[in-house]
Amino acid sequence: MEKKIDDIIEDREHFLSSKIPSVSIAELDHDSIVIDVRTPEEYDNGHIPGAINIPLFNDEQRTIIGKIYKHQGKKNAINQGYDYVEQNLNNFINQLVPYMNDKVVIYCARGGMRSGSVTHLLMKLGGSNVLQLVGGYKFYRQHVLHFFETFSIKCIVLNGRTGTGKTEIINQLDHSIDLEGLAQHRGSLFGFIGRKPRNQKTFEGLLYNEINKNFDHVFIEGESNKIGKVFIPKGLFEKMQKGVNILVTAPLEQRVQRILNDYRFDNEEQYTQIYQVIQSLKISLGKKKVDYLCDCLANNDLPDLVRTLLIEYYDPLYDHKIDNKEYALEVCSSNIFEAKKSLEKFKFRLKNRNE
Repeated sequence: MEKKIDDIIEDREHFLSSKIPSVSIAELDHDSIVIDVRTPEEYDNGHIPGAINIPLFNDEQRTIIGKIYKHQGKKNAINQGYDYVEQNLNNFINQLVPYMNDKVVIYCARGGMRSGSVTHLLMKLGGSNVLQLVGGYKFYRQHVLHFFETFSIKCIVLNGRTGTGKTEIINQLDHSIDLEGLAQHRGSLFGFIGRKPRNQKTFEGLLYNEINKNFDHVFIEGESNKIGKVFIPKGLFEKMQKGVNILVTAPLEQRVQRILNDYRFDNEEQYTQIYQVIQSLKISLGKKKVDYLCDCLANNDLPDLVRTLLIEYYDPLYDHKIDNKEYALEVCSSNIFEAKKSLEKFKFRLKNRNE
């Protein structure tokens, strides 16, 4: 294998100029193994959902190549890039070998030298169905952003107080989108605790995959335009605002128990984070109530902590939003299965009425 690799990359200029097969974003199908050959930092900043990161260069090497390109020109940068590739080539190839017999799509930042050289390399090593993604991640991002400006969908929006089980119902329904799950943030002040919130590009990529399933009507939870640090794309948020509203209700003690089940805190760091969030509520609730909440936390009286937060903070906050909407249906979520059936029947009637 090593001799074959050496023969392939011996003529660097020919290696780069060889014609390779490609595929556009619109032609990309779900059966392909998508490989992102950008650096780990580029990948973490945003990537095509499901893409496997097999970096051609590490972050430091990419920075050095960029500086050489800026100060010494393209040719020197290319040669430095090949020097790095040759240093780690066997390890790089070993990571690619498992996908040799699959339909593989390779992409980099702009569909340039990195993805082109890896595509060519795989073909030379015997890959029978290897394609380069035209325009790379840059074109993918443009495609996703354009999609959110032009797509068509009708939203059935689940509204309700905190703890009424809206997310649980969403995850039981077909043709639904769990925005909080995609964002990895529960949407509340405490929503980041125990999760790894996603950035905007990753959130939009995952959301694009969900909406792009040709749904005509979709169940979705009512949210503000921001979940944690990510924003719901304007096109979707406008459709949510114009959607059919459903009110989900549940008794207080059931809401308390749901929240305790959903928010499981089991280490000192998480308790510190809870304490810090509670302290941030002094302006809203006053020092006396915040001190009481801190006492509940210190004594591990989580049910009363949650109950007090619901009554004193969350319910007044959300009731204003709830009262300003008209609802086509009210559903009690004491029994999630029954709530799901009611919503499915409602959707069936709604579609038939609109057809």
